[in-house]
Amino acid sequence: MIRYLTTALALAVLALTVILRLNDPVEIAGFRHQVFDLYQRWHTRPPQNVPIHIVDIDEESLKRLGQWPWPRSLLAQLVTLLGEAGVSTIAFDMVFSEPDRTSPRQVAEELPLDNDLRRKLTELPDHDRMLATAMSKTRVVLGLALSDAGDSETVPAVKSGFATAGTDPRSYLIVFDGNISPLPMLTEVALGNGTLNFSPDGDGVVRKVPLVMRFKDTIVPSLAAETLRVAQGAGSYIIRSSDASGEAGYGLHTGVTQVKIGAFVVPTDANGRLWFHAAKPDDRRIPAWKVLAGQTDMSRFAGSIVLVGPSATGLHDIRFTPLGAAIPGVEIQAQVIEQILTNGFLVRPDWAKGAEVVFMVVIGLALIFLIDRLGAMPSALAGSTFLIASLSISLVMFKEHRLVFDPVYPAFSIIVIFVLCSVLRHIRVESEQRWIRSAFSSYVSPNLVDELVNNPKILTLGGERRDLTFLFTDLAGFTTLVEQSKPGALIPKALHKSVWCDSFD
Repeated sequence: MIRYLTTALALAVLALTVILRLNDPVEIAGFRHQVFDLYQRWHTRPPQNVPIHIVDIDEESLKRLGQWPWPRSLLAQLVTLLGEAGVSTIAFDMVFSEPDRTSPRQVAEELPLDNDLRRKLTELPDHDRMLATAMSKTRVVLGLALSDAGDSETVPAVKSGFATAGTDPRSYLIVFDGNISPLPMLTEVALGNGTLNFSPDGDGVVRKVPLVMRFKDTIVPSLAAETLRVAQGAGSYIIRSSDASGEAGYGLHTGVTQVKIGAFVVPTDANGRLWFHAAKPDDRRIPAWKVLAGQTDMSRFAGSIVLVGPSATGLHDIRFTPLGAAIPGVEIQAQVIEQILTNGFLVRPDWAKGAEVVFMVVIGLALIFLIDRLGAMPSALAGSTFLIASLSISLVMFKEHRLVFDPVYPAFSIIVIFVLCSVLRHIRVESEQRWIRSAFSSYVSPNLVDELVNNPKILTLGGERRDLTFLFTDLAGFTTLVEQSKPGALIPKALHKSVWCDSFD
């Protein structure tokens, strides 16, 4: 009975772990994130030699050129220098959402000046207009931010088109009801406009980066995606869902599977996010003050993508990565573009969750079957083998194929099932031992039974030599009683009938 109860409880635990996997509570998902971070630290993506540079607004640049925000006239000069160097595309990892307060026109409007001085100031070049003019002469991508606290009325300017294959992807994308967009004057001349939003997990680590998001019902591309699109001269994106032609969705609507940006096909999760395969930052960053002061070789920028963004701590654009390091957001944007250009993706297929559930069920049933039929040591060996196999398969798939499979739930189910079965087996063995002791004590002295249980080594086939004194007794009339009784009825009578021994044979 206990054996059947053990099997039933083990099957119930297996079913519970499958339900947990399907619901994926945050507490257990956190362990999975830590495991994937560990994989990335063990097998960090090496930086690639691709034409991507960062003009870095670092601490030294702020010290030399003044506090942020800088006058847009200075940024116009930067755009002009980069354009003359022959860059492919310039992307700003910042939002120019308000007019430049250092612009003469703004100063004239904000300060109490006499009419003559106000007129002279308004006749000076407007800094925002200077930046717009510089931008119009090269390929520039601007940044915007999606936020529920932003403007909920004005739709951000989307410079690209979107084609979809399969289910409408908008129901799967991360959505916001507000936005903070660049000035219309700047948006008009820019060739691209992309979101700066990341999608950090609960612990603040950026493990996925959205390639497309939503403002209400409008699909908006990310800054990295827009930069790559503009650099190729492409006009639109293609978003494929799980049930699109050629996709292995198995009839399920599991969300977005890939985003095509020009010539590049990027695998994503169901919400249109790229798995961030982190690399250690290399020497792609050039301080902005060196570019503006002419103290860097401008030929290095020819034909390259240049991102302009801050790394200075005071500008609050520092992000945490799976490598355990804090890096500026512009570095993450650069690494995302690098991943796409070099095909350095981490991929979690949309069927991965189903495959993990099947794997959990198979190894769970196998473990229950083996524990029920094997001894303690073979069962422990089987459980350890399954546990090591689940962890090893996940690690090998990550290392060799950059596939992301969850080892946490299979390992969790193996441990729980093994512990449960082991405890119930121990209870069953103790119960059987108590029954055997009780039955054996009916024929042998209870003291001898206790001695054998406590010291089983004394029970040997070879025996031992001792000097003993024996007293032979017999029950009066017992031979006749045995001859007249059936075996099944004899023992209870012999055990419970009190017979006074009054003679010896």
